[in-house]
Amino acid sequence: NSTGDINETAMVDAAADVVGSTINLTALVGGIGTLQVLDVTATVALNADTTADASDIAIDSVGDLPIGLVTASTGDVTLNSTGDINETAVADAAADVVGSTINLTASVGGIGTLQVLDVTATVALNADSTADAADIAIDSVGDLPIGLVNASTGDVTLNSTGDINETAMVDAAADVVGSTINLTA
Repeated sequence: NSTGDINETAMVDAAADVVGSTINLTALVGGIGTLQVLDVTATVALNADTTADASDIAIDSVGDLPIGLVTASTGDVTLNSTGDINETAVADAAADVVGSTINLTASVGGIGTLQVLDVTATVALNADSTADAADIAIDSVGDLPIGLVNASTGDVTLNSTGDINETAMVDAAADVVGSTINLTA
């Protein structure tokens, strides 16, 4: 826990700065990874909280990224993984990632492929698994504003307890890209 922000101090590298089975990060003021993205390796769960001042969260995972609860309230959340991104809890109706704009990128293994990832995004959800064309499976608690969800030739499954809408102005560009796309609102 920090009364200020939590950031990496080293130059940009591919090495994890925080390593553990369950990693709990709480920043009361200034966010997490906002000055320099924080690199982590969590084997059981990553929990990150900036709700005290709704600051942004930016975390790169070296290896798979097991999500416990990552919440920035009305701040933005950016999570990148060299592996997959999955929820660690048994399937429930609670959001595991909460923020205004949520950006998720998984290089190998997809997003929500082992356990569907629950999110609450109030401005936009962007999800990318194009590096290996793995599947994306996301449940939204509340409306699901779509920025760009791209699985290349992988499948995309998006479920929402509210509406599913694109955030961009009406255009000819695809907002959800995948081989098979399943949308349930």
